[in-house]
Amino acid sequence: MKRVFLSVVCACATAFGFAGNINVNSPARGTALAPTLVGTSKPINFALTNMVNEAKVSIKVLRQSDNTVFFESIDAVSVTPSTNNHDGNGTFNLTFAQGTPEVVFRVEVRARDINNETTYNVDQDLFVKPDVTKPKILSFNPISNSFVKGVVPIRVRILETNLKEWRVQVDGADIPNNTGSTVNALGEFVVSWDATGIPLDGPKSISVRVRDLADNEETTNITVTIDRVAPTVIIRAPVNNTTFSAGTSITITVDIRDASNSSVNFSGVDVVARTTAGVFIIRASRISFQAIDANTSRWVGRIRWVNGQLPASFKIHVTAMDRAGNLPPTPQTVTVRIGS
Repeated sequence: MKRVFLSVVCACATAFGFAGNINVNSPARGTALAPTLVGTSKPINFALTNMVNEAKVSIKVLRQSDNTVFFESIDAVSVTPSTNNHDGNGTFNLTFAQGTPEVVFRVEVRARDINNETTYNVDQDLFVKPDVTKPKILSFNPISNSFVKGVVPIRVRILETNLKEWRVQVDGADIPNNTGSTVNALGEFVVSWDATGIPLDGPKSISVRVRDLADNEETTNITVTIDRVAPTVIIRAPVNNTTFSAGTSITITVDIRDASNSSVNFSGVDVVARTTAGVFIIRASRISFQAIDANTSRWVGRIRWVNGQLPASFKIHVTAMDRAGNLPPTPQTVTVRIGS
């Protein structure tokens, strides 16, 4: 009798099978109206219950608008039941290529018992919308290889409709108020970096990372140089109290020494003739501007002779402002005389 009873139980189990469940645990479930945003790659984590044998899991992705199959992966994952509770779990990496339509898709996850002893439900309540477009960083200020000092406004303009977070770091470290999730009407955000407390001048790396809700990410890195020292200006020619003959044009040579030979450009150099009382007469015209060593640039210009324009004695004033805005406290001057 015992043998008959056992054989009947087994026959019933084979004939009617067991009821199992398959459920997607992540990503979070969206709806057709508010789908979950996913990037180019997203793991689908699922769990199976009431397992008897190994199960094969298939994934089908359908366009929600017309229910057409976008792609299908049959028996993509094998799941083996645990020995103590007949449950199992698995992962399928859902991948969308660049150029995939960014529309709503419905994902169906099916499982089958390899011996047909367990019948599983179909989990089809997962709605996703691919976002395969990385955020774009359109502009960045300060620009790379620029020179800065004091409180530096870091202004970034981005293009991203599904913004999750932006983050600004200096030399790989956070600075105050360096994260956010919104931009202004121009698509910009601004972070103020106070460089005044940094003990030494020199190069610093600024990085900006932008991430969207689908975890697509874009990062930009630039190098700037902290420069808080004013340039040194030396008037090489003419020397002080040089006398020129009437009708002679005056050539002026100025060396500017600073953090580097690129930290001062010609537009920051101003060379003018003034009366001994300080009244402006004329601005010298530039002939050339070039580097002469790693930290020094040479400005060469000219004051052309115009009859009656220059007094018998006047001063040449030279100032030079570097790209960080540093300016010597006083201009360098030489006195020039016009002989008969």
